[in-house]
Order: sequence, then structure tokens, then C-alpha cells
Amino acid sequence: MENRDKELLKVLRTADEAEKEALLTYLKFARQTGDIGGKNMFIRLATDEYGHMVLLDNQINSVASQKGWQSVDVDKSVVEPLLPRISEKDIRTMGKADANELSALEAARALEQRAISYYSTNAKNNALPEIQTTFKRLAEMEQAHLTLIEAEIDSVKKTGFWFDTIEYSVEM
Repeated sequence: MENRDKELLKVLRTADEAEKEALLTYLKFARQTGDIGGKNMFIRLATDEYGHMVLLDNQINSVASQKGWQSVDVDKSVVEPLLPRISEKDIRTMGKADANELSALEAARALEQRAISYYSTNAKNNALPEIQTTFKRLAEMEQAHLTLIEAEIDSVKKTGFWFDTIEYSVEM
């Protein structure tokens, strides 16, 4: 096996482990979150991460068996079509946000930021155009996840009103 393939396997295995970590984390958050909207969001994210993991596992097997990189099309995630609706939606909350939900969302945001950075860096550092294309696409999908998570964080942190009276403030 060439050094180039060994390096590629290292990059792919690191990405695969990160996707597994994200998948398990999102399923854990889904179980812990009481809000049905939050629960569904984490399940959607876990579904995407599973798809990324399968894609990476297939590439790992292909490179390891010396068949080389297999050209793939990375389909839109289940999250990406939701983004325009989320950004247009008037986000309101009733009552105070649960600190555990916000903590889970902050952890999810950190996972996505790390994934975006990893895929973007490795897309730039790889000479093969097909690998660049796949990793750029994965970075875009992770960016969609980040946008969804940030919308949820905004929702949790927004000021709520009750009969035109402010119910609570998010000022620090």
C-alpha cells in the first residue's frame, strides 16, 4: 500500500470516528430532550451522521482493499431542505428554556464546527479532485447541521412574551 493511501485511510478513519461520535451523541441528546421538536432535530442529525458514516466506511473498505477512491454523489441530507423554512420561521418560545437542552445544543454546535473544519481542511489538502469534492460536500452538509442547531439555540434563547408583557429576559 502506498503512503498516499495510508494517509488517506488515516483521514477517512478519523472522519469515520467523528461521525460515529456525533451519531451516538445525537441519539443520546434525543433520548434526554423532553421537547419533541428538539428530539426530532437530534434524530434528523443522527440520521445524516449515519449516512456520512456509511459513505466513509465504504471508502475505507475500498481504499484498504486497494480498489482506490470510489466516486460517489453525496445526496442532500434530510436537514438541508428544512433550512429555508427555519430561517423564515418566526421563532418564539414559551417560558424559560431548559438548561440541559441548551447545553446539548451547545455541544452539538461544537461537534458540527469541528466536523466542518476537518472536512474543509482535508478537502484543501488532498490533491485528488474527487476526494476534494466529497469532503467539500460533507462540509456543506455539516454547515447545514450547524445552521439548524444555531436556529434551535436562537429559539431557546429568544425572549418570550405573555399578553404583551415580557415573561423573561435573556440579558446578562
